[in-house]
Amino acid sequence: MSRIPSKIGKYEIEDKIAEGGMGAVFKGTHPTLDRPVVLKKLMMSTNEHLIERFRREAKIMMEFSNENIVRVYDHFKNASAYYIVQELVDGKSVDVILKKERYLRYDEALYIFYYACKALDYAHKNQVVHRDIKPANILVSKGGEIKLVDFGIAQSDEEEESLTKEGMALGTPSYMAPEQYDDSRNVTFKADIYSLGIMLYEMVTGKKPYPGKMNPDTLMKIHKGKFVPPRKINPTLPSGINWYIRKCIQAKPQKRAASVSLLLSKLEKWFQSTDIERIKNDLIRIVNDQERVPHKSVRKNKVFKWYTLVVLLFLISAGGYYLYSTGFHYRTIFASRYGGFHLTQKIASPLNPIENYRIETIVFKDAGGRISDEKAKTLLYGVDKKLDDGSIMIQSPDVFLPPGSYWLKTSINEKVYWQNIFIPPFSNAFMNLKPAPVMTFVLDWPVEKPKPLNLQMDVRSRYDGRNLNDYALLTVEINHQFVPLDDLEQKLMTGKSYNFKVEVEGYYPQIYDLGIKIHQDQLILNPRMIPKEGFIRLKSSQDLSASLKILIDDKDVIIPGGLSSEMISTSELTGLKKIPLTPGTYTFEFQAGKIHKTKDVTIRIGEETVLTLELNTEKKKINNLLIKE
Repeated sequence: MSRIPSKIGKYEIEDKIAEGGMGAVFKGTHPTLDRPVVLKKLMMSTNEHLIERFRREAKIMMEFSNENIVRVYDHFKNASAYYIVQELVDGKSVDVILKKERYLRYDEALYIFYYACKALDYAHKNQVVHRDIKPANILVSKGGEIKLVDFGIAQSDEEEESLTKEGMALGTPSYMAPEQYDDSRNVTFKADIYSLGIMLYEMVTGKKPYPGKMNPDTLMKIHKGKFVPPRKINPTLPSGINWYIRKCIQAKPQKRAASVSLLLSKLEKWFQSTDIERIKNDLIRIVNDQERVPHKSVRKNKVFKWYTLVVLLFLISAGGYYLYSTGFHYRTIFASRYGGFHLTQKIASPLNPIENYRIETIVFKDAGGRISDEKAKTLLYGVDKKLDDGSIMIQSPDVFLPPGSYWLKTSINEKVYWQNIFIPPFSNAFMNLKPAPVMTFVLDWPVEKPKPLNLQMDVRSRYDGRNLNDYALLTVEINHQFVPLDDLEQKLMTGKSYNFKVEVEGYYPQIYDLGIKIHQDQLILNPRMIPKEGFIRLKSSQDLSASLKILIDDKDVIIPGGLSSEMISTSELTGLKKIPLTPGTYTFEFQAGKIHKTKDVTIRIGEETVLTLELNTEKKKINNLLIKE
């Protein structure tokens, strides 16, 4: 570590807190306030965008005055570096606390969440979006204060355009909202609300909702908004915690909380019935590396005995109903006189939507090897759950009947299945102390087997409908490589997913990501190939925008070439901009006053054609137009 300077600017330096390739962090003393401060140093040789963000962080935070946002006192340039002088928070960041504690009690997490919300509510009302909310940017002081820090990539209404380009992603990936991956420049305060939810989830579970590397699978889960409910990871959490997490972690911004103020209004009600001082003291002990004081309850409860009585009555009623509905009495008290079963069936490649699986099973008594007219039970059920691999699981309710032989008639849509079963008693003993399990019978429906996949293809140009079949190459992705169909060692089979790619020279490739169900043995691809574009641009020493009108094939609005789908006005050419066109020959008509001239221009793939135009004027009237390619 390099030598520690005794003074930087007007600030006496006491210690160096940290050092890196782009700068350092020092502990110093404010000369007039006589209080400890932090000096953040950024070397001038650093990327100019980082320097500008450094300056802007200081500007934003110097205008802030909020007890839950770290105060910035000064910023200046000294020698070959820039400095920000800010309040020293003697404590720990939440990420450091989580590394030691793994996760926090839910009330401690909500305490931190509440003050982080207060800080963000202030920032949002001042038209600033933080864009990097995470545990590392939330500080807990040794006195229990919560402070938000690091507005280095914050977005304000001013000066944003030069620092963040459209489509640029800024932030910490594990905490970023889905829209922030696509375009950090145009995110709103709802991106901060999303990050708040991620942080709360991590504080109460010790895990991020989307753990692991930021690969395509993780990004797909983030965009779909699928994550493990926090109470599955930490069953001790109260159900109310889900409300805050669900209000924040929504893939679509419009489904998130309307504002941080909404979260605060609910949190304030929670604060009124909570021992805040106890929570604060617990956090103080954590930050000071002391053991928490054990406690039995987080909530104030003046009517504990009455509440307990009500809960007990409810539990007794609910427990009785649960035991009855699960056949507890059949499986224990009457174990020698009853048996039980349920029906199950896994369908690997369902042919119909889930809601179309309406199943009826009628249980008939056996009459000496024949089906009796007497119905013992009628069951109505459907799909129990859908599995990650796309298959579905069907399961009937549990059935409890006297031991013996029975016949099952199961109807599903247009099909009927019959099978006979024998139900033994749960036990030969008079009574079971431990509930006996019910039997499982598989419905044994015929399973459709994979078939060879027959593939047909008709490839044409989207531009003019030209038949391209003789020039097309069709490949399929096998082990992360696209292989021509003719080179495959094995036939393609139904019941799988495939990536197909269609390529024609001079055209953009078309990729099909398809899931083929087990009964779908005919695949027809009709790709309409998009030609790669060429470009046209005008060149002139004069201003053409006011005096020149351009038509391309008699049109002033045209379909562009390439992948763009937005119509283009030919007037863009008068501004000397280049526009993309599908390769081919076009008739350009130029109108300037009474002068009309036409020129046939051939556009070629990947090439830029430049037309030089000069207007000859006399007495402010155009009397000639020169066109040169």
